[in-house]
Amino acid sequence: MASYYVAVSKPRLLNDNFFHKLSKPLYRFYSSTDKLGNEENSDPKAHTSTRESQSGMINNGQSRIADELNRNPEAIEDAICRVMEDDEWSTRLQSTITNLVPVLDHNLVYSVLNRNPNRALQFFQWVEGFGFKHNRETHYKMIEILCKDRRLEDAKRILSGMSKKGLDYDEHLFVLMIHGYAKSNRKWDIVKNCVKIFMKMEELGVPRTIESYHPLLQVMINEKKYTMAEKFFDKMLSEGVIPSQRTYKLMISGFCHSSRVETAKRFFDDMKSRNLLPDFVLYNTMINGNIKVKKMEEAEKLLMEMKDRKIEPQLVTYNSMINGYSEVRKMEDAEKMLVEMKARNLEPNLITYNTMINGYIKVEKMEDAEKVVVEMKGRNIEPDLVTYASMIKGYVGVKRVEDGLELVEEMKRN
Repeated sequence: MASYYVAVSKPRLLNDNFFHKLSKPLYRFYSSTDKLGNEENSDPKAHTSTRESQSGMINNGQSRIADELNRNPEAIEDAICRVMEDDEWSTRLQSTITNLVPVLDHNLVYSVLNRNPNRALQFFQWVEGFGFKHNRETHYKMIEILCKDRRLEDAKRILSGMSKKGLDYDEHLFVLMIHGYAKSNRKWDIVKNCVKIFMKMEELGVPRTIESYHPLLQVMINEKKYTMAEKFFDKMLSEGVIPSQRTYKLMISGFCHSSRVETAKRFFDDMKSRNLLPDFVLYNTMINGNIKVKKMEEAEKLLMEMKDRKIEPQLVTYNSMINGYSEVRKMEDAEKMLVEMKARNLEPNLITYNTMINGYIKVEKMEDAEKVVVEMKGRNIEPDLVTYASMIKGYVGVKRVEDGLELVEEMKRN
């Protein structure tokens, strides 16, 4: 009667003496869903390999091995990983692994792939060549590893081969590929490849949700393809996919950064219409976007709306507003913001003071700028290079060159 070998997973801690107990292996791997051996040699009472039936499947002197495995249920995994780390991939290494465990289950293969990313593809292909049938989880892990390593062509081959093995595609596999291309070094075709992967889902009939739309939109925004991002956002809505607050944050941030505040406002208003209320970060993003294009009235409205919703402005909010007023030379409004900020027990920082100084210099009020410098020093906030450069420029602008030269000397000393 032929000997049978156990399918094991998550092995650990076997000592070297255990390996010598293994008899000569059958050089063929089986998945945990396969029967051991073939019909001619197999015991009719043999069962498919499972964790519960491992010990019962070991015959002809193998019971001692089963006992050892039960005491050390994760031993083989550690042993395989150790030899894979310590040796080059070779026929000898393959024989060593086969001697350790001639029958594999999916959990063991998954764990070995996960713990040995550098050898994962070789191991994945090798066990498959000996008859092991990978399932969806081992494919997912292999594609994930290859995408992280930017081996995207290999990942595509693994993905495309799944249908030939009777395995269904799902959205998460394509999301892995999109994330992989997003990190590619080939910047010139990142968006093109991500769109190809995304459209392949439609071709294959794989349902697309916000989980795949979001990373695609993220790539487009990161690569400054704003018009394309807007187009795919509208496509998403037309397919009945509901954007999340995270999606709106992405779109609003991107369009504000590109100074397209009107489009950002469209997303902002659409978000509110879906009862997705903006948070502190979104309000600040919209305020900064409007300030960037010098739309202070819109920024003021957003600040009021923020307060009405009981979202307290923070130092970063006030600094943005003060900067906006300074840029449009409305220093009285900047002063009011500073007073309001202090009334809320928010202490000005170096950015606040430098912004006020810059604003006063724009309107040639050097005396007021000097007062700000005195106040900041009184609060033990030391001027930095920006402070000195602004003040020197201001002195030169109002023809107070001597004062500017004195400041140059002070800057050198500091």
